[in-house]
Amino acid sequence: MVDLAETPYGGPSNGIGVGAAAIVLLIAFGSLLAMGLPLATALMGIGSGLALIALLGHVFPAPGFTAIIAGLIGLGVGVDYALFIVTRVRADLQDGMHPRDGVVTAMRTAGRLIGVIVGLSMVLLLVVFGSVTIAVKAAVMNLLSICAAYGVLVAVTQWGWAGPAFGFPEQLPVTTWVPVFLFVILFGLSMDYEVFLLSKIREEYDRTGDNALAVGRGLAATARVISAAAAIMVVVFLSFVLIPDVSVKQIGLGLAAAVLIDATVVRLVLVPAVMELLGKANWWLPGWLDRRLPARRAETLSGDEPPAGTPADDRAVAR
Repeated sequence: MVDLAETPYGGPSNGIGVGAAAIVLLIAFGSLLAMGLPLATALMGIGSGLALIALLGHVFPAPGFTAIIAGLIGLGVGVDYALFIVTRVRADLQDGMHPRDGVVTAMRTAGRLIGVIVGLSMVLLLVVFGSVTIAVKAAVMNLLSICAAYGVLVAVTQWGWAGPAFGFPEQLPVTTWVPVFLFVILFGLSMDYEVFLLSKIREEYDRTGDNALAVGRGLAATARVISAAAAIMVVVFLSFVLIPDVSVKQIGLGLAAAVLIDATVVRLVLVPAVMELLGKANWWLPGWLDRRLPARRAETLSGDEPPAGTPADDRAVAR
């Protein structure tokens, strides 16, 4: 019966999501133009996505709430991606970089975030960061966030903990397809924050060769942006509970809980702490694997050799 519930389109949730995103972006950037750019790109992406959903709906029937979920997730994710890129461009411009070079650098670093499930994401992280440890740690941390979200969802919906506050007046089972849907979405969102944080840490480590310093600087440079992005996501996803459909409420609650836990406890506490403890082991990569990774080989062939004392020298010693 839960799966058969019909959902009216949109409602106040869309307006709440856009308004929350605008407020957080204005606080983060202190600029109307910088606030408007992520919102504009996200709304254009949502429009294109909803049009495609409408066309495909003539061939592949979809539930009535598909457009609502797609719109709100598109808003949160679209704003986040634009926020990461605009933040990086702004920082480079403040450092005196030419605007064109700043855009190129942003797309080579923050632009790496565009979406990755467990095995595939580990391979991509291995290629991007050249480290077995980083890839495994990221997968474990992402699974930790997802498990925490499942726990919150079960506690609220099935056990009734604070259920009325989130729109669940009585105890209900979790809809059968919701955990699978949450896993796919949450793993991608968790990977976004991980890659954004690790990109800055890796840059600093390549520059200094000091793991502790790199972790500290990377965290300091990204904490504000990750917090702002998470705040947007949490408000957008919590607006799902205003929609009558129980399945949509469960999705919104699970996504909001996961993002809140991931962006605070996991990314800003556990990840830096573990990387601090692991030291140079963070960047461990077997020599035979290093020679076979296309990204690392491309860097060597281009002649961009890192300075002495940086990870390349560590791996050379290991070989």
